[in-house]
Amino acid sequence: MGTLGVPDRYRLPKEGEIVEVQYLYCHPGRDGKLIQAKYFGEVRDDIEIAECVVSQLKVKAYDSDLSES
Repeated sequence: MGTLGVPDRYRLPKEGEIVEVQYLYCHPGRDGKLIQAKYFGEVRDDIEIAECVVSQLKVKAYDSDLSES
């Protein structure tokens, strides 16, 4: 899914911790990437790892060819 920078003012989350990431959009597909992803230093303890699924992502639609007549 790509990488996400963690600003120095936040601690690096531990493996297995759930964090919230905001992003502008996601490219679709197996190699999809989050665009302009931001981490705000919050570790979530109100949800389970099983609730964190790829289907939650809002995917950018492919541009279609509108020149068909």
